[in-house]
Amino acid sequence: MALPTTMMAAVMPKAHEIEMRTVPVPTLAPADVLLRVHACGICGTDLHILHGESRGVAFPIIAGHELAGEVVAVGAQADDVPLGARVVAEGRAGTGFSRDGAYAEYVSVPKEMLHYLAPHVDMIEAALIDPLACAVNVINQADFASTDRVAVIGQGSSGLCMLQAARVMVGCELAAIDHHDENLALSRQFGAALTINPKTADALAAIMDWTQNEGLDGVMEATGRESAVNLALKLVRRGGRIVIYGVFSQPVTLDLDTLMYRQLQMVGACGSPGTYAKAVQLLSEGKVDLRSIVGRIMPLSQLPEAIELLEQRQVFKVVIVPDPLL
Repeated sequence: MALPTTMMAAVMPKAHEIEMRTVPVPTLAPADVLLRVHACGICGTDLHILHGESRGVAFPIIAGHELAGEVVAVGAQADDVPLGARVVAEGRAGTGFSRDGAYAEYVSVPKEMLHYLAPHVDMIEAALIDPLACAVNVINQADFASTDRVAVIGQGSSGLCMLQAARVMVGCELAAIDHHDENLALSRQFGAALTINPKTADALAAIMDWTQNEGLDGVMEATGRESAVNLALKLVRRGGRIVIYGVFSQPVTLDLDTLMYRQLQMVGACGSPGTYAKAVQLLSEGKVDLRSIVGRIMPLSQLPEAIELLEQRQVFKVVIVPDPLL
């Protein structure tokens, strides 16, 4: 069947604006493949892009990088990729950032970005492989041990993926900290031994009670908030380790005296370098539950409304599906 020449896409012409437009289907470079998008998760980074807060993004842009789809065409140097293959695509080529992404019916990606999905893997779950792959990178950077007690601050989709990745890959004891009880309910479902809502409980006192006043061995920060990083500095024991994953839209002020006097380690974790294969494996083997993280599935034509719902916290995680597939 011949491919269409135009498609529906959500275009961000400039910061703070998003428009549904009919645009040309992407043309393929020799090593590119064309995917029919089946599902694309809305990432917090996409909201930063929309508000002009992401580095290296030039408008106009079609965002969307948490994608799962089907190969429908291949470039001249990608003819080893089978048509009809069900895949996810890494974002290392800048998909959704420096090149148009998957808030569209079709997206073009380099063939080396592809990872094949087993037939039993659901496309909605597969759209969350990207945050899971990022979580795997966080665990790699953290270097935790199975005997450690570790907290994840922030239980959005990224934090919940970190919680599951830490449970499966390390087996450490886990605590979850978040301002929303519905998120913490998922944290308990995913294996958190302790959940804390700082709006109703003293997080420091709860952690010290849990650790017999020793403090945590490590913290993974997944909020992008100054207060969360400074809380992490208080929660870890002497020599503890903090991994920063949250995206900060502006410089922050940290208590570096605490970092120095207590000989803490603080490292950053960005993206998913070399971790997609592990994330695909974890999902394929049923070792993680990504479907429960999805709060709503919405059509591409309603992407602006979906973003508004997310920013008003009326819904948790949204996966966008092209209208004919909903």
